Amino acid sequence: MSPGAGAAPGTSRPRQGVSALEGIGDGFVIFDADWRYAYVNRRAEQLLGVGCQEILGQNVWERYPDT
Repeated sequence: MSPGAGAAPGTSRPRQGVSALEGIGDGFVIFDADWRYAYVNRRAEQLLGVGCQEILGQNVWERYPDT
């Protein structure tokens, strides 16, 4: 995921927030109200073994039904 991904066009605050989340050394994800991946930082991509573009929008329980 590139820095600034997910930021609303023409805004800087969301980009700053994304930048801060990318700086977290731990894996970090955000889910929407339906448990779909809404954000995945680089470390989470590494831990999950997938790129964010592959799982964004997917329901975590459908992707990992045995958890």
